Order: sequence, then C-alpha cells, then structure tokens
Amino acid sequence: MTALLQATMAPATILAAGGCLPVSAQHATTESDTDTLVARTFRHPALGDRVVVQLVPSLQLAGLDAELETLGFSATAEPSTVGVVRRRALGFPGWALVHDPKRARYALEILRQFKKAAARAATKPGHARDEFNAIAERLGREVPHFLPSYWQEAARAFLAAGSPALAASAFDKARQAEAHHALQVDERERSTAFLEFALSGAIAVKSLAAYAKDLERQHGAAAAYPVYRDLCVRAVRGGVPPWAAMAADLRKLAKGAGIAADLADRELVRALVGASSLGRAPAEFWKATRKGWVAEGRADHGVRDALLAAWPQWLDDDNEFLALWLAMLADSGCLEQMAASKARAQEPLGGPAGWLSRLLQKCDDPPTAVFG
Repeated sequence: MTALLQATMAPATILAAGGCLPVSAQHATTESDTDTLVARTFRHPALGDRVVVQLVPSLQLAGLDAELETLGFSATAEPSTVGVVRRRALGFPGWALVHDPKRARYALEILRQFKKAAARAATKPGHARDEFNAIAERLGREVPHFLPSYWQEAARAFLAAGSPALAASAFDKARQAEAHHALQVDERERSTAFLEFALSGAIAVKSLAAYAKDLERQHGAAAAYPVYRDLCVRAVRGGVPPWAAMAADLRKLAKGAGIAADLADRELVRALVGASSLGRAPAEFWKATRKGWVAEGRADHGVRDALLAAWPQWLDDDNEFLALWLAMLADSGCLEQMAASKARAQEPLGGPAGWLSRLLQKCDDPPTAVFG
C-alpha cells in the first residue's frame, strides 16, 4: 500500500500529510522543506543486550540524544538515514535539553506533567488546555525561554488529537511568549515552525500577517521580505491555499526593501505557478495579483497553461469574479493561445473544446462568447 501511494501521490503531498519518502525521492522536493529521517540505536544497563531503536528527523537528533542520555541511555552507533520527512522545528523537551542542558532534569520533570495533559487532549481537550496553561505559568516564572518550544509541542498534541483550533491557539501562545518575555529568536527555526503548522492547518491568517509585521519590526523590511516570501511560497506549494492578504503583506515588505510592487507581484506569481492549491485561493488573492499574472502570462507559455488549469472554486457562484477571471485570461493571452491551439492531449482539459465544456458546466449563466 505504501508503495502504491508513493507511486500515485506527489512527493509534496505525502510530506504535507506527515508521510515519509524514500531517500531517492529527496531530489523531487524542496531541500528547505525537508529533513532526513534517521534511525538511532541506544543501549541501557537495565536492558542487557537488547537495543532501543528510535526513528527521528535529523534536526531533532540532538534533542533526542540529550533526553535519552539524561535517562541513562547511550548511543551505540552513528545514525543511519532511512527516509525523507517534512522539516520540523526542535520540540520540547528537546529544545530545552539542547539549549539549556543544566536544566535537563527540570525539563524532564515538566515532560511527565506534559504527557499527562497531552493524554487528555483527545477525550477532554478543555481539561488538557487548562493543564497546559498551569504548566506554562510555572515555566513563565522559572524558565520562560522554554515556553515557545513547550507551546509548540502542546500544539502538536492538539493536532494529533484532532483539535486544530486549540493547536492554533497554542501556537499563538508560543509567539506571545517570545514577545512578552523579549526572548531571542532563531529566525530559521521560527520560520520552520510557521511552515510546519501552516501545512497542518493550525495557523490563523491573522497570525501570518502578524508574523510579517514582527519580521519587519525586528529585522527591517529588506531582511524580512525574503524570509516571509519564502514562507508564503513553501506553504502554498505544500498545499496551503493563498490567503487574501498575502500579496498585500508581501508588497508592503517589498516597498520597504526598495523593490517595486509590480516586480514583487511577478516574483510571487512565478514562484506559485503549478501549485495545486491555487484553485482554492480566495477571489481577493486573484484580484490583488491580477497584474502579476497578466504580465507573466504574456511572457511565459507555462504561466498561461497554469492559469487555464487553475479553475478557482469561485467561478461557479460569483459572476463578478467570473468576469474578472475571463478578463485576466484574455489580457494574459490565455484565451488567444487556446483559440489558436489544435487541442493537443497535453493542452488543459483537452484543448479549447474541453476547457469550454467545463466552463459551461461550472457556470449557471456563462458568457455567450469566450474567444471573441
């Protein structure tokens, strides 16, 4: 079954769902989105000749080693690479053990309480939330720098229990802790966390907008723009629909960085061409990026093909958006390209006849003439 799924699903889809790809598939993914999964073997005096094997993403390895070493385990060999998984920020208590080993025992004591709360997340999520809050109050008084990784781990517990709304709330508390306690932030690690939870559906759009503002405030627009743009692109290409304010937030950062708005729009469009989630983008996104799509469409056959294949979900219930969409296709050269084609098999939906048939099926009151 695993082999069948890997043969029929795109690598990015498998990773976004939390799956594991064979090492040979790494070239088909974006390196900054992935991590290698390794097998690490440990021994413990109480286990005799038996060994414990842990599968862990390589970025989590230091945290695992520190945690098990504290419990009396010792690694027996170098880790072996067994696959490719989605990149994930260092969790709790791993982050605490790596960055503050002197408080390793304290972190592990907290972990026992954490696991009790996490066990309730599926059956009594409200009680689990209250327990997580109580633990966080203690951490805030004694080791506030543990809080971001702690709340992200709580968010993972809620995700595993099927409570994305509570997961999003916990993720926001991690960011609130960074601001409230004025903590130093590893921006690469925080960006990785944003991507992880965006792909899991556990980040509110307002949190993404707040992240753009925070990046600009802390690092300036010139440094913030490429970081935020990279997050947006990786999230969308990983399956997250573009959100309404994405283009406006990027345009604002680009302006502060001295980059023209039209250039920023065109860079974004080029990066998103072919993303499977474009069809679920809100109408506001298409309206905001229209000029970029038109400019790139005029210059690139591949962009025109991507537009013709996108089929936004709003086409069937919003006549105003339908008119905007068809005008964008006309202005970018899409309709002219399709009208002049010979309906080759590789054309979107079998060429103009197939495309027009689908348009007629989707629209209650379609235009009488699409190609003029």
